[in-house]
Amino acid sequence: MEQVASGSGGRLLVVDFRRPDARPTLTAALLPHLDLTVCRADPVSDLTASGRPADLEELASAYANRLTAPAQRPDVVAGYCNAGTLALRVARLLSDRDREVPCVLVDPSWPTGASIRAEFAAIRASLGVTRPGPAAEAGEPTVEAMTRQLRRDLLAMFAGDGDEPDEAEIAAAALLPRYRAWLGFLIASSAPPPAPAVDPLVICGREAVGPGAWPADRWRPTVLDLPGADLLQPGSPAPELVARRIAALADLRGLPS
Repeated sequence: MEQVASGSGGRLLVVDFRRPDARPTLTAALLPHLDLTVCRADPVSDLTASGRPADLEELASAYANRLTAPAQRPDVVAGYCNAGTLALRVARLLSDRDREVPCVLVDPSWPTGASIRAEFAAIRASLGVTRPGPAAEAGEPTVEAMTRQLRRDLLAMFAGDGDEPDEAEIAAAALLPRYRAWLGFLIASSAPPPAPAVDPLVICGREAVGPGAWPADRWRPTVLDLPGADLLQPGSPAPELVARRIAALADLRGLPS
């Protein structure tokens, strides 16, 4: 977790990550529009560095424990894409320890076995693989099976580029931890998201859907007429809209109880 901006309008925790497809991060998209102190938690980078299996309860607890001091507690938690479930867990833990902390979800998605297999196939395609492998077949995906397959794919790609076997092993070993962390995080995030302490504010693209386990009245999103993949792209109205909503929530938190 790192502080990425200082401001006078309250405190924001953003839970997001650098995606394999290099889309802008929520943090980078919001910063030009905010006068808040912003901290960023990147669970995929943290899992890559630690090498530990992904466990959302453990991650949420670790982040919340670092934000218990009054000067560190966020007024708002925001989560992007597949980090929505983790953001909800962090906000719930903080709310249980003190007063309620609202959660803003930007184009949240809820991984499933099918979407994880599709993501795995997309990663393999980026490595030049067009044929399916055993780990891409029907059934629940596992981190171990997908990592083994990606190692084979990477070694084949580097060998095709003319690398010596030992060079290929070194290059593959440098890339695999990030892939493993990303896929493990998706699998961990496929568990049903917790019921929020307060209804989250949701801003999403036109194809987003709510989590199946929630009552319909807890899912009242602001839907923009854009594909979710375009929400944070340059020229999109979403970052400024999200920033205004976050700032309004932070202002409310600053009022006397």
